[in-house]
Amino acid sequence: MEGSEIGALRARSSYKGSGRRLGGWAVSGVLAGRDACRWRGETPHLYSASNKYRLPRLASFLNRESKRPLHFGVGFVYAPAPDLSAGQVLQFQQRLAQPERGIVFQQTQHQPPALTLNRTNPPLTVLMSPALVQGQLPAVAGVSQLTIFSTPPAGLANSFWEEAEDVLEVYREVWPAPAQLLMKHCVVRFLFEVEGHAFQYLWEQRLHQQTEALKAFGRPILGGGLRFVMPAPDGSQQPLLEVKVESFLSNPKQLFVEVDAKWSNTPSNELDPRQMLTETTEYVDGPVLDFLQSENGND
Repeated sequence: MEGSEIGALRARSSYKGSGRRLGGWAVSGVLAGRDACRWRGETPHLYSASNKYRLPRLASFLNRESKRPLHFGVGFVYAPAPDLSAGQVLQFQQRLAQPERGIVFQQTQHQPPALTLNRTNPPLTVLMSPALVQGQLPAVAGVSQLTIFSTPPAGLANSFWEEAEDVLEVYREVWPAPAQLLMKHCVVRFLFEVEGHAFQYLWEQRLHQQTEALKAFGRPILGGGLRFVMPAPDGSQQPLLEVKVESFLSNPKQLFVEVDAKWSNTPSNELDPRQMLTETTEYVDGPVLDFLQSENGND
């Protein structure tokens, strides 16, 4: 957003409702320029005038039944990296396109050591590229990541994981050489409807904060949210979890929820997108929504 600024308040805390210790949490907000202090049509942005903040009526609940998927994705980090020669890539696409699978991509970008395959309807992307260290260059030599995602998904989670299983099956057929699975991850994103402004729902109703505290920023608040990072319990094979809950800037009556699960303790090379997606989605439906709808931090 042009002219916007990001403000963040960070603090350490402990949240017992998820059954995990909390590695860290943050409250963040998007601040509008001073010329944006107005209502925009019927969209209930937070508003300020002469340093006096007024809000839409207090949001009373989050509608669980309104859940709409925005993104399903799974990824795997391997060593060694696969041979992405033209012949291998063509064989990979041809096997996926066979009638029993029927996965045909309209766009191919092949620039070794990277490959991107895109299908537009329904959306599906397969990406192979050198693995990065914490998302940063340079990539790790000889280590590759395979990512499969759909944005936005055209159907339910099972439609995505069935195709992800097909992609992984063909991947192992085309590149059968022994490989070590170093890490796997799953990302899901959803939208939920709330009454009133979604950031107001978080700020006033969940965090029990006063609107007057926002005057410190000196600007109206277009949106904001929460971020939690939760390590896996000691000695377990559970994933590290990163949870983001934010107002959706294009429609502030909607709440954006993302859960990113990362498994670094992978004792086997089992590729299980169905289980990964199920566990991650269940964490949204259970602990995340329970936290958002509880009346206080002791529930």
